[in-house]
Amino acid sequence: MKRVTILYACLVLCLSACSESSTEGDTVGRPAYAVDTTVVQKYLRENVYIDVDMKILARAVAAGDKVDAVDMARVRVALYRYFSHVEIMSGHYCCALRSGEEIAVSSRVFDAMQENLCEMNKAADEMRSRDTTFQLPPVDSVYRASLLK
Repeated sequence: MKRVTILYACLVLCLSACSESSTEGDTVGRPAYAVDTTVVQKYLRENVYIDVDMKILARAVAAGDKVDAVDMARVRVALYRYFSHVEIMSGHYCCALRSGEEIAVSSRVFDAMQENLCEMNKAADEMRSRDTTFQLPPVDSVYRASLLK
């Protein structure tokens, strides 16, 4: 049950950036939670090391609890760094990274994102078994940029 809750919350974090905006012509997603953009810019500019307890944060998101804007900024930067190394190969998301050190995130953050990517691939396989036309959304520059907003 804990794993399902964590998966759900990670998907919310990952996919909240993909949700469509209600303003006309704006297709970049809007985050479900407030993000401190000054922290985002600092972490990107200075390549600040990120260590946040993804499991606690995921539980809070899944429960609809208030989440600290700085923690959300850290998660978004970690996701941005991680998904900058993800591509679709043979119908699955694949990450070229071997460890969190390569993108200045802790091993627990990296491991949580790796586990989430595996779960996303399993969910994609299940979708594909029901709908053979199912295609994974691309991890492109528009998606990555939306993670930072």
